[in-house]
Amino acid sequence: MINGAQIHYELSGAGEALVLIHGNTLDLRMWAPQVEALSRRFQVLRYDLRGFGKSSLPTGPYSHAGDLMALLDHCGIRQAHVLGLSRGGLIAAEFALTYPEAVKRLILADAGINGYPWKAFAEFNAEVVQFAQTQGVDAARKHWLSSGLFAPALANEQLAPTVRKIVGDYSGWHWLHADPQRLVAPSALEQLSSIQTPTLVMVGEHEIPEFQDVVNITHQRIPNAKMVTLPGVGHLTNLEAPDAFNDHVIEFLTLRH
Repeated sequence: MINGAQIHYELSGAGEALVLIHGNTLDLRMWAPQVEALSRRFQVLRYDLRGFGKSSLPTGPYSHAGDLMALLDHCGIRQAHVLGLSRGGLIAAEFALTYPEAVKRLILADAGINGYPWKAFAEFNAEVVQFAQTQGVDAARKHWLSSGLFAPALANEQLAPTVRKIVGDYSGWHWLHADPQRLVAPSALEQLSSIQTPTLVMVGEHEIPEFQDVVNITHQRIPNAKMVTLPGVGHLTNLEAPDAFNDHVIEFLTLRH
């Protein structure tokens, strides 16, 4: 038990710790293209967020940042680099704001940020929830995969089965229940300028507009943040361009500041 929940995690490699936080409806398997390359230089910790993959479903108030801190304590890790993609990036930012002393360097890839005034994407999410509650989780998964977030990845014949498999295994719990997670207040968006951790912001060239806007705001507000755009790919940058993604991560984490 970690912080009152069963948190499924995997450790590989040796060196400075590097945490990988997955995106919404995904799980630690999304990081498969990173593990071998990154484990040669770092102790890589990837895990399933509470409510996803093989970890426990939420049963009461919790925070993803608190779960990660408890997991680091459990693994005997005092400080780590933290990398999150999409929802994982939102959580990575919340963690950096809540436990700044535990974060050595921060990487936000195609990341959402709590407090951003979502419009089109919020409307789409509401549609997915409606599908889940009226037509079932299978219908919701199908509609979720129709999002522009997944279009570039699903157009890749080699990558599409992996994405469909991981999303297909998602329970749909968050579409059927109110998530009792606690977020930082004021919102992360309002606090970005207080992040002093060296930060790399990554984004796919073909990211959907609202996420591109979030990425740009994040880059502008975090002091001295570095930004990298990966050409020819969309939202799932680590899966769509794994070699380039890995190279940027390694370069940033090994660069002397």
